[in-house]
Amino acid sequence: MLKTYIIAFFKHLLRKNNADLIQRILKIRTFVAFNQIKIEEMKRFFLVFAFVFMIAGIASAQKKEAVITVIDSANYDFGNVQEANGPVTHVFKVKNTGETALVITQANTTCGCTTADHTKEPIAPGKTGEVKVTFKVTGYPGPFNRTIAVSSNGKTGTFILTIKGNVIGKQ
Repeated sequence: MLKTYIIAFFKHLLRKNNADLIQRILKIRTFVAFNQIKIEEMKRFFLVFAFVFMIAGIASAQKKEAVITVIDSANYDFGNVQEANGPVTHVFKVKNTGETALVITQANTTCGCTTADHTKEPIAPGKTGEVKVTFKVTGYPGPFNRTIAVSSNGKTGTFILTIKGNVIGKQ
């Protein structure tokens, strides 16, 4: 319908012999067509830019991580221990099964009767480190069950180790 009005308008202009006006309208039409091409090019450019940006985001999201794994078991049973023999210790071996260096930041125990020491240096991929746990048996006769929360930059974040046993009191 709009096209019909435009054609009628041009016919009217031709009848009146308004060559100047027709030239101006044609220039405007050429300008609009030229800008339409530029708009299409800009759309294409922004589409390509957005696609490249999205691919870069996906690639950076797939970064390499460190993964902490206990070599034998995350649980250790001391069995029956004599209170008179003093503190008992177990060393948990941990392995970095990830692709970047593993850093153990802390090892927290559930009470003051248990202490934990860990490898301070970064553990390279495929290498092992230690978490040494000591339980002070003096003054704690009977069964015990303690947990140690190991924090690291590993994929699993906090990792739980457990020690248990039974302290046989002094006779």
